[in-house]
Amino acid sequence: MGGGGANAVAFAPVSSRDVRVDITQSSIDECMRQLALNGNSQSLCLLVDIGRPEGILSKVEPVDVVVCTYVFELLPSKAYALRLIQVFFGLLKPGGVAFTQIRYATARFSTRGRSWGYGFGSTKMVSFFLDEFWKACEIVGFSPKCLTLVPTDSTVLDEPYAYFLLEKPRNA
Repeated sequence: MGGGGANAVAFAPVSSRDVRVDITQSSIDECMRQLALNGNSQSLCLLVDIGRPEGILSKVEPVDVVVCTYVFELLPSKAYALRLIQVFFGLLKPGGVAFTQIRYATARFSTRGRSWGYGFGSTKMVSFFLDEFWKACEIVGFSPKCLTLVPTDSTVLDEPYAYFLLEKPRNA
């Protein structure tokens, strides 16, 4: 994913071919600007149609790695999130990995997703229980390899986040 370019700048020196995607042209422009400032202008940056994210599959060749952070909690529904998991699977070469971050739910009500609308806490739209997300990834065809939880810090007003490493099987 593109975003403002922080991940792009970090990964560019170790990748031979980069494809950055985002849903807003302003984010793509900023990502490209950050890459150029850091001496890398070889990345391909693509605008994704938010209504049809599957369209990206016809625009790029399969890749080795997908990195997606701070996206899932902004999505309008779990059903849409599951579509993105399928897109990630489709983007990867067999044996490729997806590294993604989600906001996860616990027994505490404050961690649950709130589909009230973007005007009332857009960063809390979707959250998954950890086992629910793991199983959804398996249903798509991924082989989850690792789950890491971000420690809770009482000085940071942030909800719990988890990172998943998902592998597309070599025989897929």
